[in-house]
Amino acid sequence: MRMINTDNRTGCPICGQMMKMNPRYPQAVCPNCAKKAADPAGRPVIFFNESLSGGIGGQYLDDGSLYVGQDCYINGIHCRASEAHMGGVVIETC
Repeated sequence: MRMINTDNRTGCPICGQMMKMNPRYPQAVCPNCAKKAADPAGRPVIFFNESLSGGIGGQYLDDGSLYVGQDCYINGIHCRASEAHMGGVVIETC
């Protein structure tokens, strides 16, 4: 169960690390967990904004090849990367 306390902080849904709560992204993972994103086979991936006008892309960390899709897994938990409201990428548990 996710912990929320009264000073607008919440626990990461994967590791429990306390972080600033964002009501727009209630299932967002912490930055440390986001770095562990992988494809279904366990190959590490990273997500990024494709351009200033939008779009999200992904690539494999081991060889830089294109990763198609926004679904990923962190510690075996299904997650999805998406564009953040004001730019950047947010990864949330599904």
